[in-house]
Amino acid sequence: MAGQLAALKEMTYFLAPNVNSYKRFVEGSFAPTAVAWGLDNRSCALRVVGRGAGLRTENRVGGGDLNPYLAAAALIAGAIHGIENRLPLEPVTAGNAYATDADRLPTTLRDSVSCWRAARLPARPSATRWWRTMSTRPTSNWQPSKPPSPTGSASVDLNGSDRPRPLIGITTYYQPAAWGVWEGPAALLPGTYVEAVAAAGGSPVLLPPVGTDVRVLDGLDGLVTAGGTDVDPALYGHDPHPLTLSQPLRDTHDLALTRAALDSELPLLAVCRGAQVLNVALGGTLIQHLPDIRAAATYQPSPGVFGEVRFSTAPDSIIGSLLGETAGAPCYHHQGIAELGHGLRVTAVAPEGTIEAIETAGPGWVLGVQFHPEQNPADLRLFTGLVTEATRYRERIPQ
Repeated sequence: MAGQLAALKEMTYFLAPNVNSYKRFVEGSFAPTAVAWGLDNRSCALRVVGRGAGLRTENRVGGGDLNPYLAAAALIAGAIHGIENRLPLEPVTAGNAYATDADRLPTTLRDSVSCWRAARLPARPSATRWWRTMSTRPTSNWQPSKPPSPTGSASVDLNGSDRPRPLIGITTYYQPAAWGVWEGPAALLPGTYVEAVAAAGGSPVLLPPVGTDVRVLDGLDGLVTAGGTDVDPALYGHDPHPLTLSQPLRDTHDLALTRAALDSELPLLAVCRGAQVLNVALGGTLIQHLPDIRAAATYQPSPGVFGEVRFSTAPDSIIGSLLGETAGAPCYHHQGIAELGHGLRVTAVAPEGTIEAIETAGPGWVLGVQFHPEQNPADLRLFTGLVTEATRYRERIPQ
């Protein structure tokens, strides 16, 4: 990591290779422009995340327009540079790296090219070898051993099993974005959601809030309503708080899919905003800004940095059966559950009193969590529980 930090400015050209790549790096954005590292700190260019076997480092500079082979070569070359030169690792950055005096990445393609041309890193023989071998895409003579299965109500697991994976819908954002040389409205979702569903054994299906039709759920085996912006307080009869920001298009979409999932008893995992949508869909209300009533709670340590919440679970609950009597998880909520919706019960509570999980008292597998389980790839128990129940749902519903 010390080598990657030392070479990060020189490597930026391979992580942000286009002119439009640098639109993310403007002052005031949440792009990781600080040349620093942190523990699950999204304001740093490098961060250490996960636990146990899932512990890993992430380089957060690159966007969707990078060449993965060149990017991998750059990262490996930086690591070799640090190992061969025994570079010391600088102290960990805690809190908001944007507010520190850490060095900054180049902010234009021209500056990145200049940094690369002046770099001393490629002069290292072993690092140069990685550039040559890793920056050329390998070829393959692989051919499928059998014809693909016909399209059905579930996908085929390409990891060696013929057992169909349950199809899990995930709601998304729809807002302006930039990719490659393009920019415009796009359906967006953090990759951690799709990775968690896939790792748990499901096939993710993205559901953007455009052309909403609840009949799409007929082809799915489970649903995840993802986190995001605040729910419009007009939907539960309150005036907006000054810090409340909502997206009406997404509210309409998520509410419709949530209510349809409840009607059909489709397994539902509602995450953060999704849990709030679930509560509002059933007539509940929300606390619009938790710091107003729980100032000591650090659910949002700083912009782009997840906090961690501990909570206890209720007996005879879905979350209790999956996580045990007590657990912890990443979190980033400034709103919370106030009055419960009809037919809901509280199944997890933080020590400071914040409701961290709700479930329906009636039939069906419905779990709403205020925290972000998708941000902890080392603990996929909630997603595994959803996929397991989705498999049962598919087997009992006529296809």
